[in-house]
Amino acid sequence: SWNNGSGWVEPARIDGIEGLVGSFDICLARDGSIYLSILTDIDSNISSPGDERISVMKWNGSAWDSLHTISENISVVHGPVLTHGQGIPHHSPNHGTILINWIQDNDGNLSDELNRSVVGTLLREEGWQALRTYTSGAFSNMDVGLAGYINNGGSSLFYPVFSLVSG
Repeated sequence: SWNNGSGWVEPARIDGIEGLVGSFDICLARDGSIYLSILTDIDSNISSPGDERISVMKWNGSAWDSLHTISENISVVHGPVLTHGQGIPHHSPNHGTILINWIQDNDGNLSDELNRSVVGTLLREEGWQALRTYTSGAFSNMDVGLAGYINNGGSSLFYPVFSLVSG
């Protein structure tokens, strides 16, 4: 639901989601576009690892566009987290560039804290880019807080700002 300036509008139904919804995040891009990320357990059985999907959809002004799968058949520990990439190199300042990141368990063994990665991608004008691993290793009590990006001297690379909390 949203406020159209005159009052709250009836909530818009989100169709096409298969499986159990685990978490979601919403982001308002600089150009005013609204994006929604959804983590689903494909078989709706949370005790079976390696069958989760991360998808993104965009609000077109009257309804949600169809789901776009970012990654699937993974084990997500935390996320996904969305943020807009204001000022990312090689983009017009009004483009609705979006960053999405999450922490995944690479071996599917959720009972240990080994072999985990911070993974993500960037939506550019030509579409979603290939997945990128930012860091890997053994992490405990992890949290990823995506605050933006670091401009690497004008290069076309992007770097999410995140924090890993170990305890």
